[in-house]
Amino acid sequence: MTVKVTNNGFSTLASGINNSVTTIALASGEGARFPNPSSPDVFYATLIDTSNNLEVVKVTARSTDSLTVVRAQDNTSARAFSTGDRFELRPVAKLFEDIQAEARDLNGAELILDADADTSIHASTDDQIDFKTGGTDRMKIDASGNTTVLGTDSTLISGEGTGDRDFSTDTFGTIDIPSFSLMNQVTDSAKNISGLGMNFTNGVLGIVNNYQYTGGGKIAFYTGTKTSTGGSLTEAMRIDAEGQMLFGGITSELTNNGGCLQLKSRTGSEHCATFRNGVSDGGFGINFQRVDGTQVGSIAWTSSVTNFNTSSDYRLKENVTYTFDATTEVKKLKPCKFNFKDESDTVEGFLAHEVSSIVPLAVTGTKDAKDSNDNPIYQSIDQSKLVPLLVKTIQEQQAVIEDLQSRVTTLEG
Repeated sequence: MTVKVTNNGFSTLASGINNSVTTIALASGEGARFPNPSSPDVFYATLIDTSNNLEVVKVTARSTDSLTVVRAQDNTSARAFSTGDRFELRPVAKLFEDIQAEARDLNGAELILDADADTSIHASTDDQIDFKTGGTDRMKIDASGNTTVLGTDSTLISGEGTGDRDFSTDTFGTIDIPSFSLMNQVTDSAKNISGLGMNFTNGVLGIVNNYQYTGGGKIAFYTGTKTSTGGSLTEAMRIDAEGQMLFGGITSELTNNGGCLQLKSRTGSEHCATFRNGVSDGGFGINFQRVDGTQVGSIAWTSSVTNFNTSSDYRLKENVTYTFDATTEVKKLKPCKFNFKDESDTVEGFLAHEVSSIVPLAVTGTKDAKDSNDNPIYQSIDQSKLVPLLVKTIQEQQAVIEDLQSRVTTLEG
């Protein structure tokens, strides 16, 4: 039952009534001011005579200006009323009591949620709540707390809800989307895996906390198949407690300042990372910025060429001079041949610490540096920083060559 109301519902009696009639006629055309209930809906109204005597009635039906009523409601008495006495829709105690009762207990009734009455919530008498859309049952919660979500062809999600659950052994439920299931918590002491997982056909997404890892909990993503009865998982990615993202099976921070994003190729024969530009030709593939957002470098490419860029705009520079002795500086450099200890091929280059005092910006790091665990922090060199010095040296040598050529020409007459 729903209690109906309208704003400004008032009228007068078209004819007098005694204390037993159950049909009331209102002044012509004024019935439309009131609700038009259909069973089991009702509304409450008040009859008032010229001496302000009251009777509350319950209206169960209205046909134009004619009302079907139940007399003597809300602790009032049935009495006679005359033509012209008032008939008003007032807020009476019974109205609020019924509204409260509806809110407290649907008592098996269906809560309709849309205009065509095919979407609803039904609290049935068998201690079950049914959810319906478009005239079809979509979800059920039974008396034991079990939840079932229904798809068009079969059960979409089902799960038990009886008390505390041991997710290491119990199945929480399944989701068929298809070949996808919300699986039980898996525990593997050998891998220190403990957490909820979503089981795909070819892998598991695990959300794991309190992992045995320096710094506390993390979120980890696994591939493989793992249930309470068997299977195995391989960690593919994690976000650790410090916000670092580790890919490719890296399970702890890399040494030598591994950084917030750390990658490792899965096998020795594949790329560690591949970057593909979002435009067909040109544009930055990777941008490098200061903490304030100012760009200081980039890696950009066209359909055939890759450019490794560093800041060089004149607006970023001051104290520009074109007169300096590059040849003397170049003569201090010590090009050498060597091979890296992990490789046998001989290459040409420099020792970083021998360059640092000549072109400091070309070298990163400090000679013989170590981290807090006594691991070496190796120096590195950006040999492109030597190019301006080499170009200036060539220009200086070219000036000498041209001067000598001029002198030879003069001597040869």
